[in-house]
Amino acid sequence: MMTRPSGSHRDQVVAASIELSNLLAPGFSGGYAYVAPADREEWARAGNRIFSRFEDHWMPFEAVDTEDLGRL
Repeated sequence: MMTRPSGSHRDQVVAASIELSNLLAPGFSGGYAYVAPADREEWARAGNRIFSRFEDHWMPFEAVDTEDLGRL
């Protein structure tokens, strides 16, 4: 059975998506209650910061995109 190596591009995109979801959803961080930022501009900046590791292989987030992102 052939498996993909750990750290593949797909795995990195999934990890970045989880990181962004965790940042934008309320919950707990380090055992403390965490309130997600309400500012949609901050959401776009966070998405751009997290996905910047993919260099030119992604479309930058804009504040207008965060409405859809919030529904997810």
